[in-house]
Amino acid sequence: MFRERIIVDGSLTVTPGGYALAVRLPWYRALPVSAVEQLDVALDGVRAPADAISFEVNGRARSLAAARDDWDESWYVLDDGVVRVAAEVPPGSAHEVEVVLGVRIPYLPVAGKPLLMTERCVKTMSVKETAV
Repeated sequence: MFRERIIVDGSLTVTPGGYALAVRLPWYRALPVSAVEQLDVALDGVRAPADAISFEVNGRARSLAAARDDWDESWYVLDDGVVRVAAEVPPGSAHEVEVVLGVRIPYLPVAGKPLLMTERCVKTMSVKETAV
């Protein structure tokens, strides 16, 4: 639905332990953080392992596994989430970034289960000088 907006333009930064980028919810309404079912990230075709990814919403970082239990906090559509990946960053100032984000829409049942919407966004981005 809003796949081209998942990765926030100009948000790729190199951090002391890897890299970070800002992402947006690919839906038109806020959802609980627990609705995030899938978060895959790749830089220049190298997919990050799940345990190397942390996901920050409303100033609080968590693993994807921890996000599944976070029912009390909402991710609002105009708020950036920050994805941090502990990984080597290849040399160069421009990189291909891929994010696959799957969110469960709890109020839209399909065959007795909440709708799971999975979107993929790929962008070539220059590294930003300041941290996210």
